[in-house]
Amino acid sequence: MKGGGAVMETGILRLRNPIRKTNRPALLRMTKGKSGIALRMFAIVFVVWSGVASAATYYVSSSTGNDANNALSASAPWQTIAHVNGQTFQPGDSILFKRGDVWNESSGTGLFGDCREHDYV
Repeated sequence: MKGGGAVMETGILRLRNPIRKTNRPALLRMTKGKSGIALRMFAIVFVVWSGVASAATYYVSSSTGNDANNALSASAPWQTIAHVNGQTFQPGDSILFKRGDVWNESSGTGLFGDCREHDYV
């Protein structure tokens, strides 16, 4: 039985012209003009990503903190807002205050938001 480029012989379908080179990996080439653009895009993404990766999170707790701590983990937070105000932070850094703790000092920033859902806000 013939039709559509295939031959049927005793229940086996066989293609007339076998597909060649199907297991060969495709070669990826970039043209000269576009390789410079790709390299620049990679450099831009790398610079942006490396800036995001360096952001730090600082923890503050009036009940369990100590201003001598480095505040980089919830188990070693700073204690006072005055100590926080004395630090220099980078863009992207976060300062989290422990829910339920009370500070009897001025933050200079206003309200901290809704504290009911998280241990630190």
